[in-house]
Parts: sequence; C-alpha cells; structure tokens
Amino acid sequence: KCGMRALMDYRQKHDVVAVLSEKYSADEFTLLEKEDIAEAKHEELRRDLNRMKDKLAQMRAEELLRGAESAVICEFESADLDELKRIAKKVTAQTELPAILSSEKELCVYLAHSGKSSLRCGTVVREFASGFGGKGGGSDVQAQVIFRNAETMRNFVRIVQASV
Repeated sequence: KCGMRALMDYRQKHDVVAVLSEKYSADEFTLLEKEDIAEAKHEELRRDLNRMKDKLAQMRAEELLRGAESAVICEFESADLDELKRIAKKVTAQTELPAILSSEKELCVYLAHSGKSSLRCGTVVREFASGFGGKGGGSDVQAQVIFRNAETMRNFVRIVQASV
C-alpha cells in the first residue's frame, strides 16, 4: 500500500491501538504484555468458574440422590443444558439410577445413566419426543431434547418416568 491507501491503513491501525492502549492503560510498547496478563487472568477466572460450577453440581446431585427411588427426576427453573449435563454426570457417577433432568427456562430435558439402567435414552427420545414436538437425540446412555413449551416438556418427562 502506498499514498492515501497507506495513510488510511495507518490511521485505522493507529485508532485501534489508541483504543486498546486506553482500555489497558498502557502505551503501544507494553500493550501486548498487558493483553497477555489480562488473558491469563481471564483464563484463571474461567477455571475458577468451572470449579464452582462442578461444586454446585455435586451439591445438587447429592441433594437429588437423597429422595431418589426409581430415577433421579428434577425440573430446574433456570438451569441451562450445560448445568443439567454437569448435574447428571455427578448423579450417574454415584448411582445406577437414571437421571431425568429438565429446565423450564431452556425447555429441555437431559436423560443419562451409568450404563446399568434398562432405559435407552436415545431410543426414548426418538420414539416419544417428536410426538410432543420435541427435537433431540442421543445414545443409549445419554440424550437431550428441546421442546416448544413447558407443558409438552413435562408430559414427555412423565412418559420417560413411566418407562423406567
């Protein structure tokens, strides 16, 4: 690039560096170092968050296992699918009972077991979920399905519970 194109390119890059320098309180010579430090802090926070999520999932799993009979069944008001999976993983590590976890917020159901249950998660989802307007799939030991409304999601959970 030369002439006006080179000048425009330089101005654009200078503006980016100026914004980043202000954001990180650094000059252009220490900017990359400051960004590396910020990235390391971000990574540490991400690891801490994952540890906390795992601890919370363990606590919830232990609570759910106390009242479980033929299956561990719970509807969470605001859990996301990742949280359901974490809790199910903790549950299935401690029992042979299947976990049937749902989220009112996400309108999803997550089914899982340790491999020692007769429940075939993916098969149940394929056979019954589409009849309730759900979309999903999975394997014999885990499956997930998403619905359009909470009532059809709850009806699906009742069907799964009856088949355990």
